[in-house]
Amino acid sequence: MDHYVLHRRDLKYKGRNVVWSLAMDKCLIDALLVQARKGNKINKCFNENAYTVACIAVNFPCISASA
Repeated sequence: MDHYVLHRRDLKYKGRNVVWSLAMDKCLIDALLVQARKGNKINKCFNENAYTVACIAVNFPCISASA
């Protein structure tokens, strides 16, 4: 129990950083793949809209990445 309390306290001071997971990685890749297929990748770079949609998909996994 003490370890949990210490861990929570450490997380409290880390600010807005998140611990990246494999599920988040897959979600990001899938979202960017959808955006590339929609033409939101030009000259090997994603446009702003593609990154916005991918960010939403990673932060809210219940929302479809194809939006």
